Amino acid sequence: MTRVAVVSDDPSIRDAAARAFEGAPSSWIVSLESNERPDTDVVVWGADRYPGAGILFEPADPGRAVRSIRETVSPQRIVSVSAAGGGQGATTVAAHLAAYAAGKADVCLVDAQPGSATRYRIGVPFEESKSWSDAGDDLLLAALPTTHGFRVLLAPPSDKGEVAEIVHRSSVVFDRVVIDAGTARPPVENAVRVLVLSPTKPAAHMSRRLLWSDDGRWVVATNRLGRGGETSRAELEEILETSIAVELPHCPALRDAEDEGRLIAHSWTRWWWAFQGLCEQLEL
Repeated sequence: MTRVAVVSDDPSIRDAAARAFEGAPSSWIVSLESNERPDTDVVVWGADRYPGAGILFEPADPGRAVRSIRETVSPQRIVSVSAAGGGQGATTVAAHLAAYAAGKADVCLVDAQPGSATRYRIGVPFEESKSWSDAGDDLLLAALPTTHGFRVLLAPPSDKGEVAEIVHRSSVVFDRVVIDAGTARPPVENAVRVLVLSPTKPAAHMSRRLLWSDDGRWVVATNRLGRGGETSRAELEEILETSIAVELPHCPALRDAEDEGRLIAHSWTRWWWAFQGLCEQLEL
């Protein structure tokens, strides 16, 4: 548990702080105080009591204090998962990253692919129609809970809203944000980028163009979940001109689970054990 004290005697600041911390992680215990307490982990100062150092609560930008606390107790982590083409496994990897991180932190999976099948594949009821365009001022209204411990913000049927804005808002509320970017590359600052590709030469050539078109650092993972995969790691790295961080093995059981709408179902598989190596590299 993290004990957070907002120190202020100003009723307007105390009211604004109470609203700002309504969506705080369940691991935070937030109290409104008139004085600093010795058992407090983090102190947030109102302008009327601000000593000139530390975290200042500004009613005009309440999210800044929340982000500062996150950096103090649990550094923010945003991971964007992309692929150069469809069917490479970006959604599979993104959903499993969210499920893995959910065991340690509050996690949101942002679906950045309008019209995708993410809803079905992670078990969100079809009748649940909320997407991030329904969030309004309260992001949690649209962040749907899943049986895997994380929440998901589904993309609207058409491309409405800005992915970067939704990710930014999510980073205020959640400890970890995983973006299922698919073939898109949303311009999200400070995101760790994962490139997923099936282990074939055509996929490697498409992925190389993506790597060359972007100067940022990528963590590359090959996904042998589906058919194909006869191309060796050395051949793929020669085409990509970069190293492969993790090789995810062929796993018929997980493929069957995907087809039945049970994407996250087999934590005992060889695929899952190899996948944990990727999670460690991403520091999730």
